Amino acid sequence: MMTRNVTLTILIILTTLFLSNIVFSQEDSKNNELSEKEKIKHNIELSGELKLIDKSGPEKVKDKWKISGWVGYNSYKMGIFNKKLSGEGNKKIDNGLNMGLEVVPSSFKLNLAKLIGISSIESDSVPIKLPTSFPLGFEYLEAKSRTIHGGDITVNWELPVTGFYISPEIDVSELFEKQKEEKRKNDEGLRLKLRPLGVGYYRLGKLMDAKLTLTGEPGHLKASSEAIGISVLSKLEYREDDFEIYVEGGYRWLEFTDVLREPKGGFAGNAAASALPETLDYSGFIIRGGIAWRY
Repeated sequence: MMTRNVTLTILIILTTLFLSNIVFSQEDSKNNELSEKEKIKHNIELSGELKLIDKSGPEKVKDKWKISGWVGYNSYKMGIFNKKLSGEGNKKIDNGLNMGLEVVPSSFKLNLAKLIGISSIESDSVPIKLPTSFPLGFEYLEAKSRTIHGGDITVNWELPVTGFYISPEIDVSELFEKQKEEKRKNDEGLRLKLRPLGVGYYRLGKLMDAKLTLTGEPGHLKASSEAIGISVLSKLEYREDDFEIYVEGGYRWLEFTDVLREPKGGFAGNAAASALPETLDYSGFIIRGGIAWRY
């Protein structure tokens, strides 16, 4: 009898342990499932945060556009034409007024290291990325010579040029700053910028007539041509909130090599005065100042 009771007791204990094991296994399975779900959720959230941090697209500096206006002077080569003017006793065209307007889209960050083929730059004082923009502009170049001969004959050359251009602008100030980029406040203060390669399309006598007029002679001699110009500029800018003032200087290559000459309105003139050369060279140095407003 005692043996039977002991056996029954052992069976009850084993059954209890078996059932307990099943319950604990189910709870562990549920906990593991919850743990896996939490891990997946955590990984998804972490992945989303990494995507927000590690953007593949360009990083915006300040989501504002700006409009800019400037005025200055250009020097001109005009070698062939100035020889002609001097030979006739007329004033040469050595320089002229230059003015223009620009619209500048909001900047993005240029990866300098990738651009020059360096995988990384391990220095807090040399940022890898530099603010870059692509200004679009319209400009006017003045070129004129007015000479009075003997009080009764005036030789008046007016050869204005107008053009549209795009001139990428890179803010290189951060390369020379000791403080980190995030410590600066909206890029205020003095900034140094470069325009390493500007390209424009220019027309002689398009929006404004390019011509020669002589007193006592009817009509005029019209000149027209078109050319591509290339410029290199550096810029020193002071920014306060959304207002900027700046000066810039550089060089422009611009030569009209096939100038069309057309007498208009019965213009006759004399051969010496009206023989405009086929080449007009507006290449020369640029110096100008301007203001800009961000909006």
